[in-house]
Amino acid sequence: MVAARIIAEMLAAADLSFAFGPRPVLQGVTLRVDAGERLAIIGPNGSGKTTLLRLLAGNLSPASGSVSLAGRSVRSMPPRDRAKHIAIVPQGLSLAMPFSVSSFVAFGRHALGKRSLDADITASLERVGLEDRAADPLGELSLGQQQRASVARALCQIAGMPEDPRVLLADEPTASLDPAHDLALRGVFDDLARRGVALCVAVHDLAAAAAFDRALLLDASGRPLVLGPAGDVATGEDAQRAFGVPIRAWTDDHGRIAAVSTSRAP
Repeated sequence: MVAARIIAEMLAAADLSFAFGPRPVLQGVTLRVDAGERLAIIGPNGSGKTTLLRLLAGNLSPASGSVSLAGRSVRSMPPRDRAKHIAIVPQGLSLAMPFSVSSFVAFGRHALGKRSLDADITASLERVGLEDRAADPLGELSLGQQQRASVARALCQIAGMPEDPRVLLADEPTASLDPAHDLALRGVFDDLARRGVALCVAVHDLAAAAAFDRALLLDASGRPLVLGPAGDVATGEDAQRAFGVPIRAWTDDHGRIAAVSTSRAP
């Protein structure tokens, strides 16, 4: 992890809460993600991980609390200004549009202009292993390939960002990927962090989460249980209680690894 260059570059949430009607989804979430840091968001289904990412992106208004980027309210920023600093990889694509893969990737630069666009499209597709599918219709790709195209779109956007801070918000980006592409995408994210991009990623794979710098664990009601070193959070007792299953942990040459047992926790 690289050090944050100035403290104002952080993405921060303070006492963030959100509800759909009378039903609370998130309750009292406080976090920050510094430049070059990788933060994993983990928690059971329905714990508000996607909602939290949408709030951090400024796409939802919180019921209470705030989100800021470089000391500025994210929600108050015009969408074009947010696009200069925040890239998003959603969970899956709901597209029925006849766009080519390269055209879809180019959408990441819609708000940023077209400086070096062709070169950045090519480089982004190469980074996710889709350079040979650039001219194909997006709808012909498998779900895993569409997810990689979504990552390429975010990479193309980040390549065109004019200045720091730069943030990537990703929602289960490896959910549809095979092991080889899962590993390759983790390498992409590690490279972004080394370049000073702040990453906030919703993750279900606890072994993957354990390899991040820090992790935020949410319970089923959207309350933050613990925020700390990712290996400790993803393999600790709080995670076992939140998910309701035993979690085993060990350390290999690459760091902390987590595995879920086949029996349920008492």
